[in-house]
Amino acid sequence: MDYAHPMKLMEMSLGGKYTTRDGESDFNSLIPINEENGNNKNGNNRFLNKQHIYTIYNSYNLKIKDWGISLGARFEGTENKANFYATNTEIKQRYSNLIPSFQLLKKFKNISSVNLGYTQRIQRPDINLMNPFVNKSDPTFYFVGNPDLSPVTNHTFSLGYSWFKKGFVNIGTNYSSARNTIQRVIELKEENISYATYYNIGKDRRFDINLNTNYPLTKAINLSLNGTVSYVNVNGSVQGAMYENDGMQGNAYMYINYSIPKIARISANLGYYSPTVILQGSSNGYVYSSLSASKQLLKNKLTISGSVSNPFQKYRTVENRIRTADFSQAHRYKNYFRNFSLNLSYNFGKLEKPIKKNKKGIKNEDKIENIEKAEKGVN
Repeated sequence: MDYAHPMKLMEMSLGGKYTTRDGESDFNSLIPINEENGNNKNGNNRFLNKQHIYTIYNSYNLKIKDWGISLGARFEGTENKANFYATNTEIKQRYSNLIPSFQLLKKFKNISSVNLGYTQRIQRPDINLMNPFVNKSDPTFYFVGNPDLSPVTNHTFSLGYSWFKKGFVNIGTNYSSARNTIQRVIELKEENISYATYYNIGKDRRFDINLNTNYPLTKAINLSLNGTVSYVNVNGSVQGAMYENDGMQGNAYMYINYSIPKIARISANLGYYSPTVILQGSSNGYVYSSLSASKQLLKNKLTISGSVSNPFQKYRTVENRIRTADFSQAHRYKNYFRNFSLNLSYNFGKLEKPIKKNKKGIKNEDKIENIEKAEKGVN
């Protein structure tokens, strides 16, 4: 629920949001597993999980000529309850956070602007990272979650410049830092068996430079370029040994759209994702590409579209390299990468007026999901 109240020089906004997440799983293995490392004899894994988030916010936007100032704060209360029956583990967490935000904007002749801002972000661990069941699907590489994980508070300072006329260009820099970050750790606990889990052990600092552009080359061709370059420094202690890793990482993305009047629309994407810096090593980078086309029929009521992703690469080979004081490890596997799709849509009518959506609100971008996504090649 959101409410905005405009005034002469200022707009006041306030609102609230309630989010509930319910998760349940009941896994049974038909293959007997010896009782060890916290697993029950049959390898069963049943758990229940409930998360409740209560949020309220209040913000003020002040405009004086070419200046704009935005001040706000958000209060979040979180309650987690989970029961992992296989390991007789219960989770009961309650915590609250007060998150301030500030932004200063200056416009120049209505074609460019500069903005400066500060905000915080709360990231909560996904339940998969907290599940204490030992996954032994790979006989040499076990995975176990950590039920004691805590949320992470990230502090972000930003500075950006925007130019908009025929197209637009946005150049921005961000500096962010966080303590007790959730890091994926590999430990060698038995001979030839590695254990992967997560701990709140890291300190994460990164400096980003990003570029976003959109420019119509002609009436029929539109080009978009997006990219981010980051310097990442992460450190943390694992079993008494201090690890530190840093380096450059980033991504670049190009999108081109070609409209043939009364015939079709064709678009192509090309992206590059660099190797990812992680606490004990790195993962390899990859290239992503796609091609799509759409055609409208029956007075633009019927739309036929199709696309292909990564037409020149059936699989993506993912490689994670881990380096510790006790061992070095290279883990390689393949994911399906090529994808085809065909879509049909039919428009039965149209609205007399478009539906207006509140520009304010609270986004659900709080979960620290599986950190392995970047390492496994999941977009």
